[in-house]
Amino acid sequence: MIVPVNFNDKERLSSYMTPVQIAAREGFLKMAEKHGNGKWAFEELEYKVYVEHIDEYEALTEEDKWALNTFMISFRSLYCPEKS
Repeated sequence: MIVPVNFNDKERLSSYMTPVQIAAREGFLKMAEKHGNGKWAFEELEYKVYVEHIDEYEALTEEDKWALNTFMISFRSLYCPEKS
């Protein structure tokens, strides 16, 4: 039996997402609420991750960078398909 994943259950997020993915998701949700637009929220998140907080990004392990980058690519394909 397949049970659907409840993505709003914050206690269970860590069972299928890494901490950097959870942080990116939370940041995206806050920005989406602020902008009311997923594309603008993604563009702000991308800027914050790769420009404003580049030092913190560079300090991540290679595994965390890979997890974050694949997560960001997923966001980009959803909200900015012309850039994919």
